[in-house]
Amino acid sequence: MSLAAIRLIGFILGIFLITLAISMAIPMITLVAYERSDDLSAFLWSSLITFICGLLLIVRGRPDAAQLRPRDMYLLTTGSWVVVCTFAALPMVFISHISYTDAFFETMSGITTTGSTVLTGLDSASPGLLIWRSMLWEVSVLSAWLWRSFHCCE
Repeated sequence: MSLAAIRLIGFILGIFLITLAISMAIPMITLVAYERSDDLSAFLWSSLITFICGLLLIVRGRPDAAQLRPRDMYLLTTGSWVVVCTFAALPMVFISHISYTDAFFETMSGITTTGSTVLTGLDSASPGLLIWRSMLWEVSVLSAWLWRSFHCCE
């Protein structure tokens, strides 16, 4: 695996993280609408941490002559799931005060659409947390739909 391919994978992961950080604005808006500002700092800090890490990955820029081979794409796919879940779990840890392992499981469960959950008391959970869980599930459904639609004619 070449250094240019690794830099390109890091660049793409950085874009994913910045997109994730920006998408955390939706739960923040939801919390403001429901007047639950006590949970707002969890999403604000999570978004800030995620954005800075994403920025660090893209700061060197996209390599010019990089091409990804199939083996590199496997690393990108696996890496994107793990990295996105790693950072998407932060709001759950900050709001619910659950272990990071449970938050990571909850996030991976949402992104892979398995539907499993380790959280209890969702009826009284924060509206921001509920919309965040829903967004993770919808992103996975949308990505699967897009993947199927682009690969239908091969």
